[in-house]
Amino acid sequence: MENHMQNTSLIKTETFKNRITVMTGKLLILSGLAVLCMACTACSPFISSKDSIILYAQLNYGKCSVIYDEEGGIGKDRYRTVYFKDKETGILYEVTSELDELNIDGPTGLAFECKASNFEEQYVKYVMDLSADDLEEIMDDNKLVMSRLADYEYYFLEQSWEFLSEDLIDGKTAEKLAKEICDVVRKNDCKNLITIRCSMYAENPASGWKYDPSEYGEDEKVFFFDNECFKIGEYNTSDKKWVDSYIMDAIEYMHENCRYDPAFADYDVYEFGVLMTIRQMREFYPGKDGDDKVRCYKFSDEYGLNYYVLTPYEEGKAPKEYKLFKESEDRSSGLCICLEPIG
Repeated sequence: MENHMQNTSLIKTETFKNRITVMTGKLLILSGLAVLCMACTACSPFISSKDSIILYAQLNYGKCSVIYDEEGGIGKDRYRTVYFKDKETGILYEVTSELDELNIDGPTGLAFECKASNFEEQYVKYVMDLSADDLEEIMDDNKLVMSRLADYEYYFLEQSWEFLSEDLIDGKTAEKLAKEICDVVRKNDCKNLITIRCSMYAENPASGWKYDPSEYGEDEKVFFFDNECFKIGEYNTSDKKWVDSYIMDAIEYMHENCRYDPAFADYDVYEFGVLMTIRQMREFYPGKDGDDKVRCYKFSDEYGLNYYVLTPYEEGKAPKEYKLFKESEDRSSGLCICLEPIG
């Protein structure tokens, strides 16, 4: 009797386990189907309707009128394009809905709907065309040369511009010109979409290089190389801040305080720990540590010897003090640049 009860209990236990296994399997199948359904929903095989594309254009680009629409293709090559006229600017642009295949380490057989538009390209061209005459006048009046944008750079909403002053201007003048340039674009950017990082450069007198327009074609890009020019500063319309390098001040200080009269070669912002040992920081810059930043202006003489003007870095603030250093013959510190003060 006892054996019979044990056998019955074992049978019930095994049956229960089998049921759990079957139920677990069914749950996994259902879960898999649910995930597949979600994937199919996310990766819709349908392109957007005309009304959906119109709504997309209105939400992203503003009020517009529809000129016409077209659709074509079959299967995964289907597309629908709607052509618009922007009511604020009058520019013509298009928005296309099409299918794009989903690839995860290879083709998956799934596709998702995506939209593409040439609105940004047309809008930037519109703003730049309106701004061209005023920008050219500023450049002519102030002897500025623009590092022309390549075709692939021109149509971005985020623009990076570089201007070379043929005259050796100071930071305040460079800032004024950069703001004046950006104001021209901002006046014509009615949708407030374009941001500009405007950098101002000057020729480095020590390099012997002079800009010669005869060496460049009308649409040829001019590069302002570090060994030929130096960056006076940069104005960014996104935060409306001018960041000055104060290179002109450092050059003036070097010429007034160093009898060797070396030529300006380079500028960068480092951490003190890159240039000095802890002992040197305590001696020359009490209260500073290795993580604090320092402006480093490098100069070189005709014999290839390097000299440095250092000043603690404070964001948005002009340097308060400068100190002169030269490269040390003592390399025991193991630093990239070993410095000692000029006595």
